[in-house]
Amino acid sequence: MTIARILKQSDIDFFMYYLIYNKKTGKFKLNKNSYIKHKIGKEIGEINWSGYLIIRLYRKRIMAHRLAYAYVYGVKNMPEQIDHKNCNKSDNRICNLRPSNKYTNTQNVGLTKSNSSGCKGICWAKTHKMWKAYLYNYNVCFHVGYFKNIKEAKKAIRKKRTEIHGEFANHG
Repeated sequence: MTIARILKQSDIDFFMYYLIYNKKTGKFKLNKNSYIKHKIGKEIGEINWSGYLIIRLYRKRIMAHRLAYAYVYGVKNMPEQIDHKNCNKSDNRICNLRPSNKYTNTQNVGLTKSNSSGCKGICWAKTHKMWKAYLYNYNVCFHVGYFKNIKEAKKAIRKKRTEIHGEFANHG
């Protein structure tokens, strides 16, 4: 089960009747069919609390990246999740969107607020008095190793992350 609402062709048809999508800019604008005549040609959408662009129209709402992907590739080709390559959740250019799932989508994230080492996947192991490097892939933890200095740990984790995460590797 996916977190995102399942899109139907009728949902896409509804929004596309009133909107124009520009693949190069990732922006949606109201077209001539809109009931809001004074806003025809103007960009539509608002950034929600988590940084995604949301489009509201006639009491319906949709995430702009899902609408953009469905508009270009069709509802039948909708992936479980859609990843923003550059991690900017409001950048909905089609070249910035790629199909994903819950595992690969979490690989393309930056540093968390709680990170104290300054590098993703590296922490100080008190028991060993060394830097520990590790990463997750599909709920499996890969222990990269213990290192005396953080530079060695960073080098090792970057190499392993690129090897395992491939195109979704984000080094933070």
